[in-house]
Amino acid sequence: MGPPTKLEPNSLVGEDFKIERRLGEGGMGVVYAARQLTTGHERAVKVMHSPFALDLRSRERFEQEARIGARILSDHVVQVIAAGVDEQTHTPWIAMELLAGQDLERHIQTRGPLPLADAALVSGQVIHAVAAAHDVDVVHRDIKPENIFLSVSRVVGVPFMVKILDFGIAKLRSSARAATVAVGTPGYMAPEQSQSSEDLGPPADVWSLGLVVFRMLTGSPFWRAAAEGMDMPRLWREMLIDPIPRATERAAEYGAEQRLPPGFDEWFAACVEREPSLRFQHARAAGLALDEVFRAAGVTNLPSLSPNTAGPGLSAAIHEVHNAHAAAPGGTLFMSRTFGPDATSAQLTPAQLTSTQTTAREPNFSLTTHRVSFREPGERLVALANEGDNLLEVSLAAGVPHYHACGGKAQCSTCRVVVLQGSAALGPRTEAEAKVAQRRKWPKTTRLACQARIYGPCTVKRLVVDPNDATMADIRRTTEGGAARSQPATALVLRLEGIDEVLAHGFPDDAIHVLERCLAPLEELLEDNGGRMAGFDGATAIAAFAPGADGVRRALRVALRASARIRRLNPYLLKHFGAQVSTAAGLGGGILLEGKATTNSHTGQVLMGAAIREARRACGFATPGQVMAPSALLEGLELICTEGPEQLSIIHDFAKSDVVYLVQTSFDRIEGRALAFAEAFYADLFERHPDSIALFEHSDMQRQHKMLTDTLALAVRGLDNFAKIEDAVRELGERHVDYGATLRDYKFVGQALLATLERFLGDAFTPEAELAWREVYSTLVRTMTMTPTMTPPPTTPPTTTTTPTPTTTTTG
Repeated sequence: MGPPTKLEPNSLVGEDFKIERRLGEGGMGVVYAARQLTTGHERAVKVMHSPFALDLRSRERFEQEARIGARILSDHVVQVIAAGVDEQTHTPWIAMELLAGQDLERHIQTRGPLPLADAALVSGQVIHAVAAAHDVDVVHRDIKPENIFLSVSRVVGVPFMVKILDFGIAKLRSSARAATVAVGTPGYMAPEQSQSSEDLGPPADVWSLGLVVFRMLTGSPFWRAAAEGMDMPRLWREMLIDPIPRATERAAEYGAEQRLPPGFDEWFAACVEREPSLRFQHARAAGLALDEVFRAAGVTNLPSLSPNTAGPGLSAAIHEVHNAHAAAPGGTLFMSRTFGPDATSAQLTPAQLTSTQTTAREPNFSLTTHRVSFREPGERLVALANEGDNLLEVSLAAGVPHYHACGGKAQCSTCRVVVLQGSAALGPRTEAEAKVAQRRKWPKTTRLACQARIYGPCTVKRLVVDPNDATMADIRRTTEGGAARSQPATALVLRLEGIDEVLAHGFPDDAIHVLERCLAPLEELLEDNGGRMAGFDGATAIAAFAPGADGVRRALRVALRASARIRRLNPYLLKHFGAQVSTAAGLGGGILLEGKATTNSHTGQVLMGAAIREARRACGFATPGQVMAPSALLEGLELICTEGPEQLSIIHDFAKSDVVYLVQTSFDRIEGRALAFAEAFYADLFERHPDSIALFEHSDMQRQHKMLTDTLALAVRGLDNFAKIEDAVRELGERHVDYGATLRDYKFVGQALLATLERFLGDAFTPEAELAWREVYSTLVRTMTMTPTMTPPPTTPPTTTTTPTPTTTTTG
């Protein structure tokens, strides 16, 4: 790509900026001091490194620093004077105001933590800039001390002027969903920034602001891994998994707890909260609450966000944003949505929140009843607890889907909570809980809900949360007994790697919970392809299929799809258990013996035979992501394979298009975007076939979108056994007759379906995939429009080994 950019003194940039000297270098460019010829002012000129100048994405990121900075109405954002691309070198450049001073990180390193009044002044100016960015839907995404510049002030009475740097990686919220890489500095980035697909909003910057203010006041990073120079995995674990301690507890570890003003814990907790909806939703709301904390501590230099001293029009804007967030559930820490007898919603100040006595006794409460607040995504549930009740009982009674995989026996950690307020109101740890806490090295604010007894008002938050599977951890599957059976079969052994890490660092029930989460999508794949779960061996699942080529083909569909399906769980597993799971698979064929063996003290499941032996051996050689099988087992099947060890083959794909596999794998790609797919489908249909709009005149389109995706899912899952879904499909066709649908309508539906599939699948929508979907749609239409005189459709797709040829013209 060429050497880094280097400009000599007296060289000219943009025909107006004469280079004088080099100031510094960043990740994407070099900054020079330059004289602007037309004004005589000294400027800073940032020139992009020539290697990056050839990369379109890097150029866009560099150039948007000028565009985005110009949108933000704040004197605390570096002023951009001009920008352009040098005609001779084709290198982008930006001319900005030249600042004198140093960044906040260097200031802290050389002079230590800031006095409370200085911290208030700096944070107020920082928040003014970030709030102005949020006002125009700009998210900075990299707020950190290095990007906060303390510039020599030109304003009388102001000791320094704060400037926010590097809006080059900022995002307009309208385009944030298109982000494809995680961007930010790990020590300050929000948890949602660790996943590139997240729609980042202002709460991401609020998380960073909380950590920056802690750094200003204490002189130390909040995360111990950052303070002690530990490796990245430890930092990620602190950020994403471990209980987050209160700010004063962490400051005490550095001997700096006295530097934090009263009320700071509550403000910090509303910034550094893993669930974005529970943070302050806008930087101005965070700034307003922080002003309250500083004012209560006696600080008076609060010009930027104080309602009494704000500039013209700003005070009203502050109140407008503050009131808007106060009215929205979960908008700020200081507004709660409450449920239960005598429960009220009230706005509290930080000073009120620091006192555990303010709500200890309320007029309508009995002496043995206490308020317990459960912080849940988007709201706060408040329940009444009798003195001595444990937190788990109260939580479940309040309707909170609280995990308790071991049944509340302190034999797992799935019911753990962090106590946000009132830790002294809970009874001491039981012996069982103390053992768990010691093994996990928990701070005193992390408690097992099943063991913590309530003796006063408190606020807690669950640490294992997944609304979609809130009951899974409570279910323990049992296998019913039965007679032994021996029969020919194809066996699939699937090894789930990574679950042992959960067992090593946690508890048995946590590992079982992770195993069950991984087995759920695997069971769906088995159901789709005529297989069944035969048993488990540790973190290894064993499935059985019919013998012969058809059973091997079905087992391969499951094995090849399993890796991607289970990989989708990794963000959840990493967040809650610090684990990521991968798969390795092996196939075998022959006799499969299933039964139970009983001794005087135990009855256990037995799986034996050549099929299991072969599959275990193949799986033992497979590395994560690989599918292996004896080469002899694959004879007659057209597959893409490479030679493996010990007369084994590594299977990569089907050589000839397998209709079922093609449709299933392509549907996997759109399943996570099902509603967006349905919306795009109907938009395309109405454009192609305006007459169809009348058919949906009185329809709830959201419900219609779900019906479409459910119908497609039904068809895809029934491909290998169409007879199982035939009645449901025929009934669906009868309903469409009642709606007035005709064969002509089905033709346009088919065209819209194929067009939408092509749009969502992109390059994956190959000619073979298109033909496979045409065949599926043809089968559906023939079934839906069948009359007694018509020939019934086949009970399975016409072929499963080669690319099908469409047998109808209904799809156009």
